[in-house]
Amino acid sequence: MKKRKQGKTLKGDGFFDWGSLTLSETKLIHEIAKRACERDKFLSDGTEFPPRLHDRGTIDLAMDLEVCHVKHHRLRLKEMAETKDSFSFMHDIYMIAGSIDRKNYGWVGLGVPRFAEQENKKGN
Repeated sequence: MKKRKQGKTLKGDGFFDWGSLTLSETKLIHEIAKRACERDKFLSDGTEFPPRLHDRGTIDLAMDLEVCHVKHHRLRLKEMAETKDSFSFMHDIYMIAGSIDRKNYGWVGLGVPRFAEQENKKGN
């Protein structure tokens, strides 16, 4: 498996290897995305703005999580999937969904997700 650069990447290279995750990482990411969309639906106030996560769909959110995990901030996926802290969980979900530049897979966010591995936080 190709090593990726550590730390915050502001500019994407326009390429993402969708096959770079393990099967267990993929399963955890899809479990997280499903839970996040269900939680988002519960939190929705019925307005159309801003666009809700559950309107985008689980697959779309899973792809954002995959890009974040592989290219920008390695996530503690197991801890994220099992957390009971809904505030921190949804904080990271909304941050990640709003920080991925879908044209070149860059990171346009200002922060680091709470569930990012500690080594990523040192340089940011």
